[in-house]
Amino acid sequence: MEMKENIMFDISKLSSQYRVRQMTDSDADDILTLCLQNTQYYQFCGKQPSKELILNDLHMTPPNTSADAKSYVGFYDGDTLVAVMDLIEGYPDEETAFIGFFMMNRHLQGKQIGTGIIQEVCRSVKGFGMKRILLGIDKENPQSTHFWKKNGFHVIREVSQEGGTILVAEKLLSIDDIKDAVLYIHGKDGSAAECEHYKPLFPDCEVFGLDYQTVTPWETGAEIHAAIEKLKDEYENITLIANSIGAFFCMNAGIDGVLHKAYFISPIVDMEKLIGDMMQWANVTETELKSKGVIHTEFGEDLSWDYLCYVREHPIQWRVPTSILYGSKDNLTSLETVRAFAEQHNAALIVMEGGEHWFHTEDQMHFLDEWIRKGEEIK
Repeated sequence: MEMKENIMFDISKLSSQYRVRQMTDSDADDILTLCLQNTQYYQFCGKQPSKELILNDLHMTPPNTSADAKSYVGFYDGDTLVAVMDLIEGYPDEETAFIGFFMMNRHLQGKQIGTGIIQEVCRSVKGFGMKRILLGIDKENPQSTHFWKKNGFHVIREVSQEGGTILVAEKLLSIDDIKDAVLYIHGKDGSAAECEHYKPLFPDCEVFGLDYQTVTPWETGAEIHAAIEKLKDEYENITLIANSIGAFFCMNAGIDGVLHKAYFISPIVDMEKLIGDMMQWANVTETELKSKGVIHTEFGEDLSWDYLCYVREHPIQWRVPTSILYGSKDNLTSLETVRAFAEQHNAALIVMEGGEHWFHTEDQMHFLDEWIRKGEEIK
């Protein structure tokens, strides 16, 4: 559906991983389904959600705004409605957008999806000259209050009404010196100090490295998740750069809904296959590994039954726009494996002929730098 020309919230500008479109009368049943999962909004307003009420809301014009000021926007994953937002542009003044409500599919809550959507909406609204976003929160709904606060909204006043007390919250969008963040996750035997190399490639960003202290996907994933949570409280967009096993750890960190995009360098994308290969190199059977739990190998890697079980029980789910750099002489992951991952996850794949798993020579680093520069040119 084409957007009306004077609607500031331009859906076509969203880089969201979801299909985004304006909602119409034909979507009232889908909206009602989400309303019935999230009854707090209508209960607070002293109403019971119904199709008639939703149809009325779809055509309601806020005071002192144009007839086209209000948009019900739907976010879809395939045919599944992920979330609905009621957004009013130019209300209560020309430089303010107002979120009437934001409702998530109950079955998808707690997966950082809502945070990713809010970040996309803030970027789009800011791009059309809005200087702040306002919304009202039910004071008696601590879960909702926590969600909006962690996404950068600050309570500026309380308003009492018949249904209870509203916390009026705002997020300022007009601060021009806010920078985006880049987080670098190193591979085995690497360090956070390697992030220094990437600072000239992201001159408009704050670049950080994480020196994680653990070696399992469930522990290191938790470390990476905590680092991302801290960054998202201060930065609007977060870009990830991850090297080798660092990429595997990131894909086990539950950070999909927070990241703007990702760069993977020689990523480990099929850990089960790699463990199987190492078991063959060490002449270790699965029965033997299960019996002993951990087996040390001559080539310096420890084989772990718990690690193998975790990998099998937690298949990779990765929904971040991602670009992959792969060396044709990579000795850990085959081109067929990384290509299959790229196709499955809609990732861009660049292969450097003669490149190794460890990009370190002058030619390899020059190729890497140009790969990132070209990726940054595509917004």
